[in-house]
Amino acid sequence: MLILALPGAAWSLYVGLIASAAFFGEQPSPTDHATTTAAVLSGASLWLVTALLTAVVFRRAVVPVLCGLAAVGFAVAAISVQPRAPLSTADSAGWLSAWTPPTSWAIVLWGVVALVLWVYGQSRARRRRAAR
Repeated sequence: MLILALPGAAWSLYVGLIASAAFFGEQPSPTDHATTTAAVLSGASLWLVTALLTAVVFRRAVVPVLCGLAAVGFAVAAISVQPRAPLSTADSAGWLSAWTPPTSWAIVLWGVVALVLWVYGQSRARRRRAAR
């Protein structure tokens, strides 16, 4: 799971860097800074979802802690950007950047499958208890 989150996190950082880069001598606008912050927060959300999912599915402490630390790192990086415009003005490319790569969707799919299997297991256990 940790490896599946890496491409999305890297892509969110890339989008953030591109959004705040000065092209052709033109300084980034406040909206560009807001998009950079949104991209980094998108990476933080990916790491947070990965941490929660690995904690629930695998019940080991190492990977969720690493993902949680990465989420905190991304959140601190987002705070350090200090957007000069409200985050609501950020481009959707920033908000969705970490969730664009297929590996991020694999994490989401893994979470959905884990949820469906848990619900199925719970309903099956209830039927067994009712049959007794």
